[in-house]
Amino acid sequence: MGSAADIRGHHMAQGKVLFSSVQHAEVEGVMRNWTAIVAMLLTSASPALVCAQERPSETASSDRSWTRIGLYGFFVSIEGDVRYAGIEADVDVSFSDILDNLDAGFMGIAEHRRGRWSFFIDLAYLDLSESGGASVRGPLGMAQGTVTADVKFQEVLLEGFVGYRVLDNDLEVGRFGVDALVGARYNWLNAELGDEVSVFGLTENSDRERDQQWADGVFGIRAEYRADANWSLSGWADYGIGTDSHSYHLTAFVNYQFDNGVELSGGYRHYHMQYEKGSGSSKVELDLDYTGPMVGLTYTF
Repeated sequence: MGSAADIRGHHMAQGKVLFSSVQHAEVEGVMRNWTAIVAMLLTSASPALVCAQERPSETASSDRSWTRIGLYGFFVSIEGDVRYAGIEADVDVSFSDILDNLDAGFMGIAEHRRGRWSFFIDLAYLDLSESGGASVRGPLGMAQGTVTADVKFQEVLLEGFVGYRVLDNDLEVGRFGVDALVGARYNWLNAELGDEVSVFGLTENSDRERDQQWADGVFGIRAEYRADANWSLSGWADYGIGTDSHSYHLTAFVNYQFDNGVELSGGYRHYHMQYEKGSGSSKVELDLDYTGPMVGLTYTF
């Protein structure tokens, strides 16, 4: 009969075999959707909500200035391919998947316009997590071990743009205007993956953490048709490029402005982004499309 140390070592060896046989599948099952959510976080802001707001009787070249603040939400579905922390996955994530695992979140915008010039920022913060587990059974059907995995993502996205009104025409009904835009997006992402295997009362843990940050230069246009003092249509199109990434973004909105300065917006958004950084097990690759409705509520003073 072997010593207690030999028995313990034998059990741990069996546990490692069991662990290796299920760890990748189990961890990938937890990570599959949430690697996509990482990418969703990278692009979750939508400055298209800050559409031009001059009244039909005003001109953008006037010295009138105003400031707008607001909150918004993006009810996104995500499709594409992801490689993150050594795990590759085809991604198909619904908004309900995201909402079920949301721990905290904030998406807000602010804009100041004076005459033809506008300056605005967009800040988004999201905190999501998910846990999963599986039992590993031996040849006699007896449960010999369990594997659990915990995933946590945090993301901060900060955007800043300067806009200049290049077209501002009064029409027979309403007014149409176009702004040229230039700016930057800064992304910070932190991902933590922890897994644990328990076999014969013995436990082995491993933890991985990844911190990514990058910035892209962005240029685009913003257009608005204002039919009257309340109703308007607005759109946003931009293209961003960085050292390791590129993207394009299309958004269209219908807006209703109340007499007290509150504006309610609803529309649709499509965003495509590609990002590639690193090599080997540390390589991060994102090739994703984000599509879905958006809503926003702003106040102008």
